[in-house]
Parts: sequence; C-alpha cells; structure tokens
Amino acid sequence: MNAGDLVRLDVGCEWNHYGGDLGRTVPVSGRYSADQREIWDIFVSAYHAGAKSLREGATVDQVFAAWSAELIRHRESARSALAKQAVDGWSKREQVPNWQIHTMNLSTAGVQGPMRAGTTLAFEPIASIGGQGYYLEDLFLITKEGAELLTPGVPYSAEEIELRDAGPKIKRHHVTGFRSPCPLPDVHVNAHRFEASHNWTGRVVQTIRNTVTDQKWLGYSVAAPLLPPSSL
Repeated sequence: MNAGDLVRLDVGCEWNHYGGDLGRTVPVSGRYSADQREIWDIFVSAYHAGAKSLREGATVDQVFAAWSAELIRHRESARSALAKQAVDGWSKREQVPNWQIHTMNLSTAGVQGPMRAGTTLAFEPIASIGGQGYYLEDLFLITKEGAELLTPGVPYSAEEIELRDAGPKIKRHHVTGFRSPCPLPDVHVNAHRFEASHNWTGRVVQTIRNTVTDQKWLGYSVAAPLLPPSSL
C-alpha cells in the first residue's frame, strides 16, 4: 500500500451465531487528497440520507432513491470533475453493482420485499471512481419508527477520520486481508482480538501507516493476495 491509496476497513464479529459488521474507507497516509475528501464526504452524506429511510415497510429501492437524491443534490456544488462524475455514476443503480443492504441475523442474505421490524441489517454501499473505491458500513436494527444504529461512536466525515488517525500507535493484533471487487484494498480485522475502542479507525489506520513507513508488516498476519511483505 502506498501514500495516496484508500483502504477499506471492514470489521466484523460473531457471538452465538449472530454476526456484526461495520467499516469505513480510510487513507493510507492518514490524510485524504482534495478529490478523495470531497468525494468521500458526498458519499457519507448520501449514506446518511439512505440510512434515514430505513424503517419497517421500506424497500431497498426506496433506500437507494434517498441515496440517489442526496447525491444529485450535491451535483451543482461539487468542485472537482471527479466528484461530479461520481455523482452522475453513483446515482444510477446499474453503475453501483456492489451497493447493498443485507441481513445480519443468524444468516446473511439480501433483503427481499419490505423491511420488517426486529430485523438487523447492514447498510453497505461500495462504489468506485477514478480507480479508487469507497465503502461505508453500519449495522441497524429496523423498528416501526425508523432504524436504531447498533454501531455508534465511529467517525464518518473525512475530518473526523483524520482526527482519529492522529491517535497513538496501537498494539499488535492479528489482521487478515483480501482484495475487493472494487479497486480498494481490504483489511479485515478479527474483532475477537481487537482492542475495544471508539478510536478503532485511527488505531487500524496507524497499523497501515506502520507497514508503509517501516517497509514491513511488523508481525501482522496478512493473507495473500493482499500486497505481500516483499512488495512493500
């Protein structure tokens, strides 16, 4: 991984056969470029609009419509050409095949028909533009009035993520990874061994920065085909 790259941090856990998921897209260097920052913050705004539409009786198409409308709202104010391209492409369902909502109960599956109260869902849009991928995921409990966020305390905006990245270096933990269908490296964290902290994003980013700075994996276990130690 190189400075300027974006990394998908996908954190999951299991307890008594129930699973949980959350994740963010973070910069390897600890700082987003100007284009990345603008695109990510538009992506986050669209994500929040979609999340607000989660409720009993809502459909995946309705959530996507809310996501799409928020993207389009940013079209005129977008400064970079790449951000405008992202809005134009990501607001069309056929252009974001990895945009998804899936259940996180005893089994993981796509959502069929209207959402039901009591269901736990992961809202997980993945999209790419300019050779880089963007990803965000949270866990929600569907209720009659809306949806309860089950993964609070994790930063969203570029500024919040960069501030979290300014934290101290972390202890060594077991990390595994593999490549995503989008041009976005994956780092999957074994949550059973990951230190519980609201500062998890900054801590894992520091792990990635260590691998780039020190030119080695520092004892972390990284599964191929994610960049092998010899390539760092």
